[in-house]
Amino acid sequence: MVKGINFLGEIVMDKLPRQALPLLVLYLDNQSPIEGRTKFQKIMFIIEQEVKGIDKYFSQKHSWDAYHFGPFSDSLLEDLELLNLWGLIRIKEKYFEEEDISSEYVVYEITEKGKRIVKGKILPKLPTKVIKKITEIKQKYIKMPVMEIISDVYKRYPVFAEKSKIKDKVMR
Repeated sequence: MVKGINFLGEIVMDKLPRQALPLLVLYLDNQSPIEGRTKFQKIMFIIEQEVKGIDKYFSQKHSWDAYHFGPFSDSLLEDLELLNLWGLIRIKEKYFEEEDISSEYVVYEITEKGKRIVKGKILPKLPTKVIKKITEIKQKYIKMPVMEIISDVYKRYPVFAEKSKIKDKVMR
């Protein structure tokens, strides 16, 4: 039985669309932005693996493959691009320069429109225990250096380290 149309215009039963989860993650922990694609990927992977019963609330999980730096999801990148296109998040490109080293990275942050969607359409559909667990995971990993997160993921989910380009370095 169809319950209605979600915030993305999709007809749904009683679950949130997959895109609602990364939007929620950006909202929680005082809307703290997440710096870097790899860090966002690992935080989302851990959430989808460790939040019990998350499938009850979201229409589907992201598909994960073992890749160069551990678990990677093309569908998560697509969802982030869609959320950006819809004006619910902002993806900013930043540059890091120190001595001879320069690097490009991205920062993901929620917009005011995204905050309104989370408050009005996502939070009311989730139990406090799920919100609390997702917040705890984000708070733990957002402060960690990305190599430390990767190491943690490799130790706990070794199958996702199989194709890693940095496994030997990380697992030392």
